[in-house]
Amino acid sequence: QGLAEILVAFYLVAINRIVVSIDPTAMTAFGLCARVDQLLLLSISAISSAILTAAAQNAARGHLVRVRELQRAAIRGGLALVLAQAALLVAFAPWIYGLLSDAEAVIGYAVSQTRIVNPAYLFAVPTLIYHAVFLAVGHPWPAITIQFLKMFVVTLPLVLLLNRYFDFGMYGLWSGIVAGEVAAAIMGRAWNAAYHARLQRG
Repeated sequence: QGLAEILVAFYLVAINRIVVSIDPTAMTAFGLCARVDQLLLLSISAISSAILTAAAQNAARGHLVRVRELQRAAIRGGLALVLAQAALLVAFAPWIYGLLSDAEAVIGYAVSQTRIVNPAYLFAVPTLIYHAVFLAVGHPWPAITIQFLKMFVVTLPLVLLLNRYFDFGMYGLWSGIVAGEVAAAIMGRAWNAAYHARLQRG
């Protein structure tokens, strides 16, 4: 857990520096979005925490089939909840950020980020639930590895590529974040499926 937090800290420092280099005004919008997005992220975290406890209890008793059933139920419930929240945030983004700022540029950045990035949090639902299951069964390294690959192999290189060579600005940043979430969900699903298949084979 400590290593994961260190990785996230380095990642956020790098992302913030990139945002400031693109446009200092965008940093204000990025900060506002981070606060509003907590509504989504807290929901995902709550579900992953619940599945961590339930999966750990069942794994300790050897009920691995039950662990997978819990995982599937958590993913379905999490996707439905985050989809509803993301849709509301996207629909009301101009009003929400209009209340939080009177700067048109800030509101524009924040609304665009919400419309592009928030739907990608749907991919974060299975990713974090897979992470919770790995932790529950006593195998944290897949979760840490996927998080590292998402941040430092997919998102940051893509953001730097799109901004250094194509001058995409904040659209490059948002594209990198979305790509990272999608890649993490794919890696999580593949690793999780392989792990459960190995358990079934004994």
